[in-house]
Amino acid sequence: GADDCENNACGFEFFDTSSAVICCPSNETERIPNRQRDGRTYCTGQAVGEACGSNTQCSSGVCVVGICLVEKQHVGDTCDSSDNDDCANSACGFAKFNTSATEMICCPSNETERIPNRQRDGRAYCTGQAV
Repeated sequence: GADDCENNACGFEFFDTSSAVICCPSNETERIPNRQRDGRTYCTGQAVGEACGSNTQCSSGVCVVGICLVEKQHVGDTCDSSDNDDCANSACGFAKFNTSATEMICCPSNETERIPNRQRDGRAYCTGQAV
């Protein structure tokens, strides 16, 4: 456990439970939830191009579709599930008002609106959509 490391930061080296458990060079770990809901502890400070489970796991602070990226995404680029932190304009939403839409983008309008749904969590859609 964490007590095994002088820096108290013991975790999986990469965002992959088959990777080695090490004393993290970043001196920090993050517990990321999994399907079993117990979470696993991973090293932070992941390099660009490495797998990730959250923005804070990447040294760049940007994790999109499970990969650490160099910088925040630009208008029209892919972003993750209402995570406005992925976008330079802080506006990540579905491009079209369509309940079956699965891909989210950094909105050209620079704004989103959360529309309620049956699950009551709402979905963020880009504003300024064409008629």
